[in-house]
This record gives sequence, C-alpha cells and structure tokens, in this order.
Amino acid sequence: MTRANEATPIPEDSTPKSKKTQQPAWNTEQNLVLISGWIKYGTCSVVGRNQTDKAYWGKIAEYCNEHYSFDSALDVIACQNRFNYMSKIPNKWIGAYEGAKRLQGSAWSDTNVLAKAQELYACGKNVQFTLMEE
Repeated sequence: MTRANEATPIPEDSTPKSKKTQQPAWNTEQNLVLISGWIKYGTCSVVGRNQTDKAYWGKIAEYCNEHYSFDSALDVIACQNRFNYMSKIPNKWIGAYEGAKRLQGSAWSDTNVLAKAQELYACGKNVQFTLMEE
C-alpha cells in the first residue's frame, strides 16, 4: 500500500459539545422578587402589558437586579424562563387543591384536604409542591 492510499486518522473534535448550563436553584427570596417585579410591571395602569415582550421582561430583569443581589445579573431570558417554570407549578397545585375540595368528606379538616391535594398533585410520584411560601 502506498502512502497516498493510506487512510489518515481523523483527529478527535476537541470543541466542547453544547450543553445546557445548569442555572443555580432559585431560593424563595429570589422568586418573590421576580413575582413582585411581574406584578409591578404587569399591573401598571399606564402601560401594563401593552409593550413589547423584550421591554416588559427587561424592566422585570432590571427590577430583580436592583432588589436582590444575584450571583450574576439576571437577563431577560432568565426571568422569562423562571417565571414560565414557576407559573406551571401553582396552576397544577390549584387544580389538585380544587379536586381535593370536591372530594372533601364531612369529617375532613383543612389538613386532610391539603394531604389529598398533595396526593393528587403527585399523581403517584414522589413529587412535592415546593412553592407554598411564594
């Protein structure tokens, strides 16, 4: 076999594969600051939600960075993503709680209703509702 016909090895690609960077977990205070900013700019009687998405979430990100010291400054995408994640969880919890209220027996206390709501929320999985304080 001549040198021209030899297979040349392909060097391994040393560029890192794109990975989703794991954001640090948000704590209750950070969640509350985000919710406060959302309420402040979402209920503004002058502008409200009648603005571009980028401007609206930009104001919320600014508000969050002013009122809480995050490890790194939050951007528009981080605020939107966290809020979208957070809004799904309470909606599911409210549905489970309403279902538990409909099933409520005459001897049930509020504790029993909450326990049944947690059972319905988890759907047989080991999942806890973690945003009760918020």
